Amino acid sequence: MEDGRAVLLLPIALLLPWAHSSLALTCGQRISGKYENLKNSKIVGGGPADITEFPWQVRIFDHGKHLCGGSILSEWWILTASHCLINKNKSTLEITHGDRSLNTRNLTKMKVDKLIVHPHFDSWHMDNDIGLLLLESPFHLDVKRVPICLSKVTDIRRWRNCWVSGWGITSELL
Repeated sequence: MEDGRAVLLLPIALLLPWAHSSLALTCGQRISGKYENLKNSKIVGGGPADITEFPWQVRIFDHGKHLCGGSILSEWWILTASHCLINKNKSTLEITHGDRSLNTRNLTKMKVDKLIVHPHFDSWHMDNDIGLLLLESPFHLDVKRVPICLSKVTDIRRWRNCWVSGWGITSELL
């Protein structure tokens, strides 16, 4: 281009990867809020929270009905529990993000390309209850949609400042 726009485009194009990586996409940063008046049931031992405070939290649907929660690992991968994926078909699974309502009509739904159950999952003892979902298309990460942190500390007694979020059992099992 003769008017100098091409000279300007090259430096901007070179900055795009940096800009994307510096959008404050820090893993595990909870979006703070005050939600004392929520009437939702809580996970056993937990307290009420607005699910939108946890920007890594997703909902997994099977045949359009809530199945389980999951966490964004990256733009392509969702971490969940193996027990959620047993006898499920990838073609009936969908992922949603960022809505506290159970109404799914207006939500963007992500399709699943592959589901992976831990090869040593034990449904009796619930050992190795971890699974992965590969999405058909990537999430667009931003400040309201970030990956969960993965700790390099393997001794859970040393973990600090951790949260558990999701839609779990709300009463003690008898």
